[in-house]
Amino acid sequence: MPVSLPAESKRVPPKSLPQPAGKSLGILVSKIRSRSVAANIDINELVKSGLPAQIVYSDPALAARLVRTGAIARRTLAYAGENNISAFSPAVSEKIVRMIRVTELARDAFGEAAESWLDRATPVFGGSAPADMLGTESGAQAVEMFINQSMHGFAA
Repeated sequence: MPVSLPAESKRVPPKSLPQPAGKSLGILVSKIRSRSVAANIDINELVKSGLPAQIVYSDPALAARLVRTGAIARRTLAYAGENNISAFSPAVSEKIVRMIRVTELARDAFGEAAESWLDRATPVFGGSAPADMLGTESGAQAVEMFINQSMHGFAA
């Protein structure tokens, strides 16, 4: 049975996130990294209208992590590609932003080791990898708290 995305997943992304997709991903990451109120308002509007699907396809590592952690079902990603879906639903867009937000925070804290840290199982998260916690907002908050505590010298 084919997977169908909600109708809102076909919305056209706002003009504030120009194409091509690689540049769009860079702009989104820059907004997330800025951690400003204005940037978060922009991100909120982008999520509500649905992020361009090409953002995920432009970064194979991001796509793989989203699928591996269950943030996006492999079939949803395949369906979007096969049916030329221009934008993901707001719910999927939120998961993409969450993954990028926590990944960027990990890069701030751990530098080049961030990617391997995110994918390595750790007792702090019950034997799960931090990236595996990012499928839910509460899991992402736990990872963000741990990273922030690590950055500021507090014991987890």
